[in-house]
Amino acid sequence: MAYYHIQKLPDKWVVSAGVASFFIGLTPPGIVAKIAMMGLLGGITASMKSMTIAIDENDLQFWFGEGLFKKRYALDDIVCASQFRLKPLHGWGIHWIGNGWLYNVYGLDAVEITMKSGKRIYLGTDAPEELARTINESLGVAEIVKED
Repeated sequence: MAYYHIQKLPDKWVVSAGVASFFIGLTPPGIVAKIAMMGLLGGITASMKSMTIAIDENDLQFWFGEGLFKKRYALDDIVCASQFRLKPLHGWGIHWIGNGWLYNVYGLDAVEITMKSGKRIYLGTDAPEELARTINESLGVAEIVKED
């Protein structure tokens, strides 16, 4: 079963992040530090403006932007997937949320993926029902809906 979906950060957030990067870049002392800070923050903004999730017959993979950060998981290592509603404090980006890693470009909808090892990952998406269903169909398991 093939799946390919790109979630993009709304343009207003990209522009806001760019403006914020510019002003934050003006705060450190020294011209070299200012230029480095603006470049670093601009690069982070550009690389995190979208997240692509792809599933083929063997793997689940996802990446931010043009693929600077990319992860791949074998479907054989996954137990199941379920829709998950993030709390606003979970935020965006890549970070630990207490019981697993969150990869989220924007929004509060996600899919919780439980691995055979017990590890959990959370993929932010604007199509959680479709993603969870596709993963579970690929695994041959019934869909699980969690309320958290």
